[in-house]
Amino acid sequence: MFVFASVNTIYKLRIPTSMTNPFFDETLQFDLLPDYKNYSLHMSNLEVGAMGGQMSFFIVDQFRRTITLYSHNPELSDLFGEMRVKPLDPEFIKRMFSSNNDDTFNIQVIETVNNILKSDILGNNNRTYCLSFTLPVTLANNAVQLLKFKVMPYKHTSTSEQGIPWLVYYDIRKADVKKPGCFKLLDVNNSEEYPVFITDNIGDQPKYEILSKTDIDILQLASDGLTETEIAEQTNINGNNMKHLKSALLIRLNAKSISHAITKAKKQGFI
Repeated sequence: MFVFASVNTIYKLRIPTSMTNPFFDETLQFDLLPDYKNYSLHMSNLEVGAMGGQMSFFIVDQFRRTITLYSHNPELSDLFGEMRVKPLDPEFIKRMFSSNNDDTFNIQVIETVNNILKSDILGNNNRTYCLSFTLPVTLANNAVQLLKFKVMPYKHTSTSEQGIPWLVYYDIRKADVKKPGCFKLLDVNNSEEYPVFITDNIGDQPKYEILSKTDIDILQLASDGLTETEIAEQTNINGNNMKHLKSALLIRLNAKSISHAITKAKKQGFI
């Protein structure tokens, strides 16, 4: 559960801007030293769970700038090698963010994860959220493997001014879909899913929009060749309201036309 209490500032540490690993948010400032008192116990419990469930995941420590891999899924041995706890191989990170993987989309997704985790997306930070998406990763033999990621805070803390969790959990498994993207936010409290659509960068950060089922329905039906009137009938939306929704959707997606929006939605795996 996201609970970020206010704290008295003891000191501030600005992350060096020379670091370029997308898993780390270079803009973070920390007010307090994270509580590492029970860290080893927590990590030991994680390893037991990973071994028992034959899971592979890694923990991003935003303060220490480390990524610890818990590799116990034999299906991912071609990615991570020997099954054990170890630092995440820099070569994996390099391949994950290589130009072979659709230019900068993988980077934009991970940067958007950090932006979402330090924001109160649905207006209530007492909810628990999980993020999921599918990304291509280049293997050592230059083949490309689609991986399914599920991301959530492992420990909820107020050690960052912006509220980003100190430890972030990335579950990894082979994807059962063929499309990259499919970036979604799951509200664990009510099991509702919200598509996360990445638009254009603003400054150094990607811009994103939380879409609704209606937004996706409009894009899908338009992609199927239905007219605006037919889409309104299919979705039980008043014709005038449909015009407004469609125009607003194009603005939110930074699309010049509905066909442009459809192309963007297909690229991100939503239709």
